[in-house]
Amino acid sequence: MKNLFLALVKATFVVILPILVPIVTSYYMMYYPASGTVVLLLITVIFLTMLNALFYYTKMRKVNMLPTFKLHDFAFEPIIGLSIGCKCTARALETVIIIPFMVLEVHTKFKRKSPNII
Repeated sequence: MKNLFLALVKATFVVILPILVPIVTSYYMMYYPASGTVVLLLITVIFLTMLNALFYYTKMRKVNMLPTFKLHDFAFEPIIGLSIGCKCTARALETVIIIPFMVLEVHTKFKRKSPNII
């Protein structure tokens, strides 16, 4: 749960805000009358958002936003169809994705958790 929270924080500050802030500020500058001071303030907000994203990116390097996976097999087959198959074992999640003319096998390994010993 802690890793999920950290991944959401990193995604918010590194991906979502640097995309949304320039869009919102440019919308504001285009549709509302803005003086030179307001434009300077909005440009400063964009700059500080990018600086904040860089800070969170460097401080949270060990937090993964996406799970690590290994593309086990990739093949071109004369198949037309869409399908997703999933097999979950104790140590890995094996997924087969079938899209037109391609078959992908993806394996994701789980980290072992030590049992709680009291």
